[in-house]
Amino acid sequence: MARGGWALPLAAERSPVELGIERANALATLATEQLHVDAGINADVLKDISSVPGLPPDLLNADSDGPPTYAPLMRVIVTKVLKGCPEPSARISKDFEKLMGALGEVLFHWDAVIQDSLIPTSDRLANGYGLGRAVAETYWSLRP
Repeated sequence: MARGGWALPLAAERSPVELGIERANALATLATEQLHVDAGINADVLKDISSVPGLPPDLLNADSDGPPTYAPLMRVIVTKVLKGCPEPSARISKDFEKLMGALGEVLFHWDAVIQDSLIPTSDRLANGYGLGRAVAETYWSLRP
């Protein structure tokens, strides 16, 4: 969508890529700054995704603060997926398949960390997560 100059887009004017990046940033911010459920990535997960082309090495390597965490890695992968998504009729490259696999693996394992982090913290938060998950899965089941 063409927006002349430096006009800031309203939500309805954002492209699918812009909306996806916005949602990934909202997820990362909520997880890190409000719920504090962004933990160090399991070494096995890091090993599995280390062969994905184009991921910055600094997001995959431990530093003095410990292992890398999920939120920054998820932001990078989501942005790469959204910007590199082929047209529906186009052939999907092996690199894109690896990137999608890495995103799925990161989200799957991070989801487990989030659930495990919320349970001892607060019954209310854990139940809220469960309710949101149930609503989402019901919605997803409506899609063929």
